[in-house]
Amino acid sequence: MKEISEDKKIFIIIFLGLALRFAFSYFYPLTLDEAWSFTLSKKSFAEIFAEVKLDSTAPAMVHIIHKFFDIGASEFGVRWIFAIAGFLSLFFIKKISKISIIPVAISAFSYFVIKEGSISRMHAFTLFFSSAEIYFFLNTFENKRIQNFIFFCLFSILNSHNFYPSLSLTFGLFVAFLLFFKKSDSPVKYYLYSFALIFIFSITAFYFFSPSSLKSRFITSLKFSSGAFLPYLFYSFAFSQEFFPYNSIRGWKLIIFALTAFFPIFLFLKGLLSKSEYREKILFTTFLFAFLCSFLVSLKIPKVLYSPKYLICVYPIFVAGFARGIYLSAKKIPRILIFILILFNMAAFLFDIAYNKENWKEASIYAKEASDSGFKIVVFKEAMKYPFSFYYKGDFLAIKSDLNPEDLDIKSDKLLYICSHDYDKKSFLYQREIEKKLKLDHYFRSGEIEFFYYNRK
Repeated sequence: MKEISEDKKIFIIIFLGLALRFAFSYFYPLTLDEAWSFTLSKKSFAEIFAEVKLDSTAPAMVHIIHKFFDIGASEFGVRWIFAIAGFLSLFFIKKISKISIIPVAISAFSYFVIKEGSISRMHAFTLFFSSAEIYFFLNTFENKRIQNFIFFCLFSILNSHNFYPSLSLTFGLFVAFLLFFKKSDSPVKYYLYSFALIFIFSITAFYFFSPSSLKSRFITSLKFSSGAFLPYLFYSFAFSQEFFPYNSIRGWKLIIFALTAFFPIFLFLKGLLSKSEYREKILFTTFLFAFLCSFLVSLKIPKVLYSPKYLICVYPIFVAGFARGIYLSAKKIPRILIFILILFNMAAFLFDIAYNKENWKEASIYAKEASDSGFKIVVFKEAMKYPFSFYYKGDFLAIKSDLNPEDLDIKSDKLLYICSHDYDKKSFLYQREIEKKLKLDHYFRSGEIEFFYYNRK
């Protein structure tokens, strides 16, 4: 039997990768952040920029993309352009690594990349812009053509203004540029490129540390220990986060995590440091200083290292090193490793689709049934109205954060009180206020969403 050529294998892999991203976009319920961006995109540009000034967890670009590319109030209609962006990154990832089929296969079937490269937030375009930025930066070194540098500048600006933490990648590339670009090649170009890079980094850094950003909840919302985040970053890039969320790694899970995290770390280092060539040295230096930059910023802004998706900008470097490490292993090992990786990631894909922790689509079905039975629907915290109202088209009350529990008007004999992962001390105060007038009739939990059914009788 004639063996399939490598080009055909890559085509099949890329086609399956696109199919998986479209399948995720169709079946996975909309998240809170996606629903908020979708709702915000329906407002005027002035209102969008005003909202971004108040809460700068994301620049305006993601909302503007929603405004122009949403094709309907459905999961796929909201996500399709983001899935395309995540998919297009596969072509740049293929070009970044000289071992074309392995990094493409890993990235095409990686559930981390499928999920974050399809959800309609900043991370899908971050992956696309970062892959292009790295590719054109490497071409600037190797070809010494000004057009490569122009494209690098373009994608650097787009990347940093799409998502602030992507500045860490630009910083890492800037350090690699200073360390590896030889002045003797072209003194004029060296200084021109240097000043241009400094200019790019300065304007984006000024944008990042603007007063509105420093006053935002982005900085004050979380206190997070980032020292142990680096091994988890490698683990997530290789195996996704679904089976071992960062805050759940305790006891026996710590042993399994240590063993599984060692595997991608070892192969990544082997890929970029063992028999390393010029390109691998540049990539390793960029990765090292990009993470160092993120770590230092996280001391001031903890949320920068709150989740691996915030550093998805360095994923193309990870997969280039990881793939090369697999390639440098024994001949029979690469296929086995890739098969295990794909199997594990596809299991995570099916698990997350089937057991979504925050399924507002399912919550809307319960709310509809309760409403038909005479229950008044109350959603705790106003922010939850965005994903809930995306699916639920009936009347409901979303409790505002500045509303006192005793001011809650309860006239209905039946009430369904819905809480999400924000379940905190204040939600108990609302519960107590409700229980003064109504009795708890039924309770159940679906993932991180809790349902309290109250009845006066």
